[in-house]
Amino acid sequence: TMSAEWRFREKWLPFFRGGWSNGDASKLEAYVSGGLGIYLKSHNVIALGLNWGKPSSDGLRDEYTMELFYRIQVTQILAISPDIQLIIDPSNNPDDDFIAVFGLRARLAL
Repeated sequence: TMSAEWRFREKWLPFFRGGWSNGDASKLEAYVSGGLGIYLKSHNVIALGLNWGKPSSDGLRDEYTMELFYRIQVTQILAISPDIQLIIDPSNNPDDDFIAVFGLRARLAL
């Protein structure tokens, strides 16, 4: 797995992630993600990411994901992020061509 991000001009945050797994330990054999975040004046971040994933099991289709999230910096160490993920050709749900997933995550930076 590799992850890289770079904040520049105090506002822009492009990011890239990728990984490869040999065997069935992971749901995905390979994936590539990238996107762009924008820091707002309040230190919050809004970001859009795109992802491609190749399942580790034969016979499953590649899946594509788009995620939009808004990270709210609650305190210096706590952030929460509501998000929506749109999944095209979900590999573990072959009867659907498209699904939407709403989420809420928390991040502690100690």
